[in-house]
Amino acid sequence: MTGNGSVSARAGRTRIRVELPFPSLLPPIAHQVLGLRNLAFRAGSARRHVTTVADTADFRLVRAGVVLIHRSDPDGDEWGLAAANWLGLDGERTRASDGTATVPPEWDEILAPLRRHAPLSPVATLQVERQDFQIRGDSGNEMGILSDAKVTIRRGGVITARFREITVRAGKKSLNPDQLAWIEQTLVEAGGTSVTVFPSLARRLGAPATNETDFPDPERMSSGWFDQFVAREIATALRQVVVSTDPQPVADLSRRIGLLEPALDPQWAAGLRSTLDSYVDSGQDQTRRLGLIDLLVADVRAPQILDSWPTDSDAAIERLRGLALTRVEQAVGGLTTDAPEQAWQDAAAAIGPAEELVVTFARGGRDRKRAKKLRKLGRRLADCVDSDGERLRAQVTTATVDEAFALGREFERVHADVERRRERLLEELDDVMDEVRS
Repeated sequence: MTGNGSVSARAGRTRIRVELPFPSLLPPIAHQVLGLRNLAFRAGSARRHVTTVADTADFRLVRAGVVLIHRSDPDGDEWGLAAANWLGLDGERTRASDGTATVPPEWDEILAPLRRHAPLSPVATLQVERQDFQIRGDSGNEMGILSDAKVTIRRGGVITARFREITVRAGKKSLNPDQLAWIEQTLVEAGGTSVTVFPSLARRLGAPATNETDFPDPERMSSGWFDQFVAREIATALRQVVVSTDPQPVADLSRRIGLLEPALDPQWAAGLRSTLDSYVDSGQDQTRRLGLIDLLVADVRAPQILDSWPTDSDAAIERLRGLALTRVEQAVGGLTTDAPEQAWQDAAAAIGPAEELVVTFARGGRDRKRAKKLRKLGRRLADCVDSDGERLRAQVTTATVDEAFALGREFERVHADVERRRERLLEELDDVMDEVRS
């Protein structure tokens, strides 16, 4: 969107990119042996336009991979929007300008989560001068197109950068490798630098456009240190909140932070979960959404980890697993066949969080086996809870004599079955816990 716009389809795909010094003259490309005659102006291709980049004062859009521009040329004015792939948008969008500085309202849904409450304003102006040239062969035939784009960037009315981008496009049956190599050589000898891709607009603009994005890519984030691990969890949800009002990713993050909570600063974790749960429970209106994004942007940069915990991710997660399994051992350790019903219920309830922790942060087959064993233990403990006892007792109060007798018989049978399951589990419990720990 810096002025290299498209060339006609027949010009083919780009084969050469060269950065040429701004004041340099284009070199002659003639080479009789290679069958190259000269460069010739392409009629009607000379263009001049002014592109204004709109953004927040800290370049939140550009840092997120989004470029919002207003382009003015002799044919009229238009708005343009190019967005990073993670936002789910394809290519560049354009809309005719209504003659005002108002951004097309249909883009508000895209831009609002990125800029939050920060206002948009002109942050840079790019003056673009472009000319296309025919690359002509011996017979005067067009073999390709050389595009020459000169760009001057002004910020605050002051020129901050000037650059020149040369691209050569060739059709499938036109310029051959030797001819392309010669053209590239002449441009380099004229002071140019051959590049694979031109620098991004952010690099052309300079700081703060080159500062880190508010929305880091989780796939590219390190996770070896535990604070990085937590930051990546937050970053995953953050990007999803930006592109969707679906509350599920927010609920998932709250659950995951809850699992990690023993290793986190209590006040920080409680505040984060409170905001996440409020968003899920109280509706996803725009004000709440923007507030949540602001919070996650801050938290992804500085997760609060307890000083007493390992800084290594693997060690921290393993310690969390150990704590969860210790809670399971404590819950089942005092069980007896005639222990209070509540003790059996608590033991069964302790399995879920431990299994969830192991499954959520599984690091391989060993963890998956642990989860399977915990799940099996959880089912056995659930079978040892006398869940029908209270129901049968309640029915006795309104039953006839015959019904009460039948209920009593059923109660004795159910209780005996539960007691047998308890006895069997208690006999095997040490071995079961050894398997879970292994």
